[in-house]
Amino acid sequence: MTLSGSVITCFEDEDATFIEGITVLSAAGARSERLLLGTATMIPFRHPIHSALLLASLARCVGSERLLIAWGMGNDPREFAAGGSPGTRRGARLEEHVNVIRQLLTGRPISHHGQHYSFDDVRIHAPEGHIAFWYGGGSRRAMERTVGHFDGLLASRIPRAVLRKRVAYLHELSLAAGREPPPVGVVTLVSPAATVEEGLAAFDTERIRNDTMRRFADEAWEPSPGLDGVMVAGPPDHLADELLRFDELGVSHVVVDLRARFGEWETLIDGFARDVLPRLRRQ
Repeated sequence: MTLSGSVITCFEDEDATFIEGITVLSAAGARSERLLLGTATMIPFRHPIHSALLLASLARCVGSERLLIAWGMGNDPREFAAGGSPGTRRGARLEEHVNVIRQLLTGRPISHHGQHYSFDDVRIHAPEGHIAFWYGGGSRRAMERTVGHFDGLLASRIPRAVLRKRVAYLHELSLAAGREPPPVGVVTLVSPAATVEEGLAAFDTERIRNDTMRRFADEAWEPSPGLDGVMVAGPPDHLADELLRFDELGVSHVVVDLRARFGEWETLIDGFARDVLPRLRRQ
């Protein structure tokens, strides 16, 4: 879905046309056997019955163990208005949406009457195994939602100094809830190039800096050219070193976000696989 007019927070290149995510994952899953297939992030625009059927179908085709579905609230209320839900409380809607999907994925007949959805006696064919649901967010409230409702955390465009504190809070909440700390992933904007300066030039750095400063205005962190890991740019050795720094924070999963250069995606991902991944695997 693409909305015309001003965009609240968007760091894509000029072509903002997107292909539906579950369809893409189905195609990728059919051509691979070991790739982990994920979303970052699914927004609750659809009805949860539709979402559950899509995910159950994908899981039956590629295997539940290969799926990592990250959920988010979105950042543009026009998206919800376009989908017929203006003025919705996105956080409450997301929690109910995911809860309904989890019930439907059991394969049992489900009736549900909540704040946002209401239906009776619906059953879908359940997939085998468990589909991992992670929460996409970087606030303290996101840590609370992760511990309360999700299997893992996927933080996006977050300075390392802030992420360190969030991971500590996540562990504190998990201990209080009597559960194992959930795994942590991070999404970072990446731009491969011959030099750091050339790579950073692909980003709207002023806009990204302003957005990061706004989101983490109350946190103690030192802005740098790459905003402490929010943007990672440069040659292969530098990219590998910067991405490996997330490991020190307890991050087990890194999403390489190439959205600023979608027009070069195939070339960039081929170069990343050839020049950067071998450096990461040697660690």
